[in-house]
Amino acid sequence: MDNLTEDALQALNDRHAKFEDCLIRRVTLAFTATPQWRQVTVEIEAKDNRAADGWGQVLFEFRGVTLFHLLEAHTTNVVLGGIEWTPTAPGWKADFSPVHSEGSLSTFIIEAQEVRFRSTPDSEPVQIAP
Repeated sequence: MDNLTEDALQALNDRHAKFEDCLIRRVTLAFTATPQWRQVTVEIEAKDNRAADGWGQVLFEFRGVTLFHLLEAHTTNVVLGGIEWTPTAPGWKADFSPVHSEGSLSTFIIEAQEVRFRSTPDSEPVQIAP
């Protein structure tokens, strides 16, 4: 798996149409007593300009999770209209439901010290700008 950097994120957004048309297939939680080992894995099916059928899978692994919020009430987080990424010190915050009423809390957000990713089909590595 690759480490998520700003350049890698740009390449992923270009490859997967900014994740504006994708489905969450699985969310896995692994919480332990040691904060640096707390982990959330999110598996996504997304448009992929490298795949023969136009669809691919992306796996995000959030390590050292400091914030996890998921609310399934009168809405769904299965179909995404994009992911809003914010660099933090250290790590990343990912808002999987960036379109919500002003003043209301996102329904699906994760903040972690480190994010790793893998995108398939992996016929070509993700190209990172120099």
